[in-house]
Amino acid sequence: MYQINSEIIEQASKCDRNFECLTEKNQPSCKISYCVSESVHFLKKLERDCPYNMDFGCHPVCTCPVRKEIYNKYGV
Repeated sequence: MYQINSEIIEQASKCDRNFECLTEKNQPSCKISYCVSESVHFLKKLERDCPYNMDFGCHPVCTCPVRKEIYNKYGV
């Protein structure tokens, strides 16, 4: 299981999936293809409706504080 600071989890107040990325067999459902400066996280594709996913031009981006921290800390 990923160890994420409680303050970061609190920042993700719009999560409508009950933080499944922290509990679902340690594999977040949104796959990040690459990241810029540990702050802009591009997704491989939009896999589901999420309040933290948005299009940046023609590229989907993740803005979820928890998902971004998982990627920055664990590389997944």
